[in-house]
Amino acid sequence: SHLLHLWQFRCYLPPGYDFVRFNGSGRVTKDGLYVAGGSGSSWGSPSAEATHELFTVSFQSKGNRWEAFYAFGNSSGTSSWENLGSVDREEDLIVQKLVSCELGPRSFDQNTILPLLKIFDPTTAKDEVIRGAQLTTYSGGVFVLCPKSRESQYDQLTHGETPAGFEPNWIAAEASHE
Repeated sequence: SHLLHLWQFRCYLPPGYDFVRFNGSGRVTKDGLYVAGGSGSSWGSPSAEATHELFTVSFQSKGNRWEAFYAFGNSSGTSSWENLGSVDREEDLIVQKLVSCELGPRSFDQNTILPLLKIFDPTTAKDEVIRGAQLTTYSGGVFVLCPKSRESQYDQLTHGETPAGFEPNWIAAEASHE
């Protein structure tokens, strides 16, 4: 009865797909993968066979914070999102999803970083200089599947750095009606 929001993504994992699941909350940017705050991760073990896994994220209100529950494969956990505790309605948030049931399934290269879900409060915009660049950050968080082949680049991107040889197609774009 206290569940605020629930998202589920069915993920097809090809044989041998080696990935890390990341989540982070605190300050995020509208575009890209920058996250300043708390984070967590878990490693997937590549399977010799293709598998389907359900990635689930839900939130509950716990006083002045949101509690995020996430599950993927054999891994699950919770994290506290105190930065969204004052938001009462989902309509007040920006929710970016990698896929949309209205638009159908999408496919990605095995070396693409997949930001499955990003949520932030647009009323908390703050201009900051990070690694010499002017960025606007917001209170929020993100859930990402990252191929292990891009793990070091992902780490740089979350800290506001641009990896050597960076190409925008390393990061999958959110679903849109374009």
